[in-house]
Order: sequence, then C-alpha cells, then structure tokens
Amino acid sequence: MHKLTRDNLSADNKDIIALVSDIGGLSRRELELLTKRTLRAVANSLMQLRKLKLIHIGRYDRQPKGVAGNHIPIYFEGEGPNVKRPQRLTRKETCKNYRERNKTTISARRYPKAYAEVGVWRGLMA
Repeated sequence: MHKLTRDNLSADNKDIIALVSDIGGLSRRELELLTKRTLRAVANSLMQLRKLKLIHIGRYDRQPKGVAGNHIPIYFEGEGPNVKRPQRLTRKETCKNYRERNKTTISARRYPKAYAEVGVWRGLMA
C-alpha cells in the first residue's frame, strides 16, 4: 500500500475537497449525503485530508434539539488552525435552557386552573 500524499489523492478525496471549496463549510453528514458514500468512508477521507492539511475545522455548530451530542464540526478548505471544540453544557445550563424554552408549558402543568381552556361562555355564567 502506498503512502497518501497531495499528489496521489483518490477521486473521492478530490470530490470532498471540491465540495468544501465550492459550497463552503460542510459537516460530515452533509458530505455523506452529497457524495453518496457511507459515513465511515467520509470520516476516513476527512481524517486523511486533515492530516495532509487540505481541510480544517473552521467552527462547531450546536446539534439540533433532541439529537445526542453537543457540537458538529464544520470543515473548510485550506490549511488553517483547527478551532477548539466548545465545552459541553453542564446539567444546570441544560435545565435552565429547557425551562426558558418551555416556560408556559411548565406553568400550565403547575397551575392548570389558570390555563383552563377559554370558551365562548367562560366568565358569562357564574
């Protein structure tokens, strides 16, 4: 097996570099969908391209709500410094964010009479 260098890149690795340079920052999942390769194959290619300093991690995005994990690395073309992964949220911060997003739902569960359904006749008849 030969050693991978900038001169002897595979067609798949060249496709990834072309996509990242044309579109801009892409995540591993987006590259998987665009190249129609498996996630493991894309991950291996990204690892090789990072070792050759052809791509780098430019930023981290937060995961969508309900998805495990905290941050998604976004890859950019060129030799640049890799951004450090942000720290995970503590349980206290996670709970605080949840309470802020769901204030009315939590309040409605705690005080059901105050959030009773409002009908046409509510308040007219004692």
